[in-house]
Amino acid sequence: MQEHRIILEEGNVISIALYAEDDPEKASRLVSQVFDIINKHPDEAFKAVVDLSHGSESAEPATLKIYKSAIEHPQIIKIAFVGVINEVQKVFADFAVQFSQKNTVQFFDNVSEAKNWLMQ
Repeated sequence: MQEHRIILEEGNVISIALYAEDDPEKASRLVSQVFDIINKHPDEAFKAVVDLSHGSESAEPATLKIYKSAIEHPQIIKIAFVGVINEVQKVFADFAVQFSQKNTVQFFDNVSEAKNWLMQ
């Protein structure tokens, strides 16, 4: 079972790759890692690129609730989703948009386009 990947990149971009077999425990570890990055830089704003192209085919409500805390974090000012390809991933992305209360969420076919938008 592959873990999700989180990397802080240049320009305060948190790059997240979600992999199959998502569950609340794995989601909690991912959110904890995101919060660790944010807490080390309390006065900075961040952008996130979330690659869903290898994501789970399903998502439990408990898992989505865990992700909600990161999506809503006030230091995350822009979110780019990449590779929303199936119905479950679309539900996840729609959930993120609804609860982010941010008008700065976009969807892209590839990571390069997403990162270009984030840097604007």
